[in-house]
Order: sequence, then C-alpha cells, then structure tokens
Amino acid sequence: MMDQTKGTEPKNYRAELIEMAKTDQSERDKMRRGETFDAETIDRRNTERLKEIINSIGWPRISLVGEEAAGGAWLIVQHADHDTPFQEACLKTIKGLPEGEVELEEIALLEDRVRMNRKLPQLYGTQGFPNKNGEFEPFPIADPKNLEARRKKMGLVPFSDYKEAMEKIYEQILK
Repeated sequence: MMDQTKGTEPKNYRAELIEMAKTDQSERDKMRRGETFDAETIDRRNTERLKEIINSIGWPRISLVGEEAAGGAWLIVQHADHDTPFQEACLKTIKGLPEGEVELEEIALLEDRVRMNRKLPQLYGTQGFPNKNGEFEPFPIADPKNLEARRKKMGLVPFSDYKEAMEKIYEQILK
C-alpha cells in the first residue's frame, strides 16, 4: 500500500495527532466511568497511523507539530502495549532528540512501560496496578534506593506524591 502521507508538511499532522490522543483518552474515560470500552481497537488503529506519520516526518517532536500534538504522539506509543518493538524503537528515537523536543517525564514513563512489557524492573516507578486495598502497587523497581534521584533527574514528582495521585485515580475507577 502506498503511503499517502509522504511529503506532507509536519504541521499538517498537528490536528490529527491531537484528535487521536483525544480519542485515546475518551475511550479510557469510559473505562473510568465503568462503561463499555474498546481501548485495544483504538490503540491498534492509532499505532498504525502513527507509524505512517513517523515514516513521513520522523518523530513528531515539539518543534515540528507543537507541544500538544507531540504529547499526543507519545501517548499513542505509551498505549501501544501490543507492539513493544515499536515502543522500544520510539523510546530510542526520543532519547536521542535534542533537549526541549520531548518532555523528560514522557521518556521516563515510556522507559518504564517498555521495561514492564519486557518483564524487567522499571527505573522510575511509574507503572503499577491497584492492589486489593486500592493502593498503587508498582511493578518491580530496579535499585529502589536510588529511585528518588532518578525521578528527580527526569522531572518527576517524588514517588510518594505519585503514589497518592494514582490512588485517587484508582478510587474513581474502583467505586
């Protein structure tokens, strides 16, 4: 199939990336409200379209598509758990971008997501699940003694604050 996006100006993808991210979040909002949802279909469709966009313009970084659309591209990759090799390739790409082209927090979250998908200990403690008490239970963390230093370097809030914020989200979901 011929790529119809080849040669398209990067800024022309801005609205599409933002809309894709809104669709992603809308589907997850249904889950939070206890409604029927199909995030997997949305994730697969968004992932395939993002691959086409990346093939056309490279990673949709901030200077190309703006902060909101670049964040949307990251969100799509973050939720592409069905395609860990794609997540890994994107992680490698965004780690190599010049400072200011991607949020450090996004790198940290994607790094942990890839490590979780590969059954490796995470570095920043961003990935977890609600335990039976509704508390945030992180997946295994590498070198927990240095967790806070790593989080700070990536612009993340202290782990205790993150844990508290996640538990508030779980409280809404698990009502």
